[in-house]
Amino acid sequence: MARRFLVVETKPNGGVEVFPMKEWCYNHPSEMPPGLNVRQVNSHRIRDELKRIGWTVEENDAQVLMLHPGFADDGRIQETLGTGEPVDENEPPETVFGLEAQLQEFLAYNIETIQINGKN
Repeated sequence: MARRFLVVETKPNGGVEVFPMKEWCYNHPSEMPPGLNVRQVNSHRIRDELKRIGWTVEENDAQVLMLHPGFADDGRIQETLGTGEPVDENEPPETVFGLEAQLQEFLAYNIETIQINGKN
């Protein structure tokens, strides 16, 4: 099942704003961990690296929410996002790799879960 990776930011009026994670990372390079090139890694790696530097991660079947260190959720995220969009279980998830390095990294992180001829 494909999940959306999102960055949640606080708006000046107290609400929250949500952005696709990779797009947000491209637009905020100064907030990325040193040495992390977001154009060469997958979303799972970005999540792991942001978590390592203090970001909070909230995950469910539909989405992965990335929250800045110190972000205090008082229900604003649920008000904005609900419980996540329903996912069609019959539709295969879309996986796209822009670079061979991204495919290699995906395989390295997920080799135990990849089935070939019905076997792991």
